[in-house]
Amino acid sequence: MLQITTLSYADDLKLIGIMSKNTLDTESLDNDLNVLVDWCKEWSTELNVSKFKSMYIGKNREKKEYKISSHVRTNVLSETTCEKDLGVLITNSLKLNKQCVSVSARANRVLGQIKSSFAFHVSLYTALVRSHLEYAVSSWSPHTKSNIKIVERVQKRATKLLKTIKGKPYEQRLKELGMNRRTRGDLI
Repeated sequence: MLQITTLSYADDLKLIGIMSKNTLDTESLDNDLNVLVDWCKEWSTELNVSKFKSMYIGKNREKKEYKISSHVRTNVLSETTCEKDLGVLITNSLKLNKQCVSVSARANRVLGQIKSSFAFHVSLYTALVRSHLEYAVSSWSPHTKSNIKIVERVQKRATKLLKTIKGKPYEQRLKELGMNRRTRGDLI
């Protein structure tokens, strides 16, 4: 029986534990890793040990190596500071900068493809670009001014592509296009 919280989705499993300076906490994670390996051996399931990683979220941490034994050898889990979980980048500082930059870059690439391939349409922007900006936004919605600017910059660029409203102020362009979703989403 596992002592630490598990989260699973499709064929991915995450072990999450709250650690203190108490050695029993780290031992329970080691034990849970061994329980997982034993279960996989019993059910003839292969583990891709190279995908195993550890991330510590917090301050003032002593370095601890976590090991997992596969059928052939013992591997040390690599430590990571940033990991993608269901499309959202999680950092060990829990800051959203990398997620905002990543989402904006993806949305800008799609916007560039739309701009060069078609006459720009709001419906294409909504379907293809804004979907990147709003995917799982309830878990990473930007709250600092710098992160909001990074994400908003994509929408500003998109509204400038429409020749009929190109010269108008950003707020007026949004109003004329009925694009109030980001503001509305932040209020909810």
